Amino acid sequence: MVFLFGHQQKTRPPKCSAQLLIKTLENAGYLKSGMSNGKFSFGLKLVSLSKMALENLDLRKQVRPLLQDLMLLTGLTVHMAILEKAEAVIIEKIEAPGMLRVATWGGKRLDANCSGVGKVLLTFAAEENSDSRITSLPMARNIRIRSPPQSEWHAS
Repeated sequence: MVFLFGHQQKTRPPKCSAQLLIKTLENAGYLKSGMSNGKFSFGLKLVSLSKMALENLDLRKQVRPLLQDLMLLTGLTVHMAILEKAEAVIIEKIEAPGMLRVATWGGKRLDANCSGVGKVLLTFAAEENSDSRITSLPMARNIRIRSPPQSEWHAS
């Protein structure tokens, strides 16, 4: 699949064209080569672009005082996010002082069905959109199953 300016086409570009495009993006800092597995990840330049896009949202400036008030009222870290397809995208975050740090930041994408903010967004999403979003979501991928220590297996 190739995505260009919001248009989606199913195509397989010639291998030399794809390699040239990838090399250009890598040299510019938008992609980073994974030496051991041959796969690519996003480069820091792309991360800075997403940060600049978030900073240009007037909505962040307008709601920041409200989020600050909510954080002071609850004593909890507060997030503002938008629902994009099946993901919650963090737009703004206000950390509560003295709380454990939450590993989120502006631009972070979370599976909507695996995060509190995503579940709230899905709950209040337009009904015709939320059903298709929910059914297309993968199962939770951050599940850990732990057994109790052996010392707890036998009742004393």
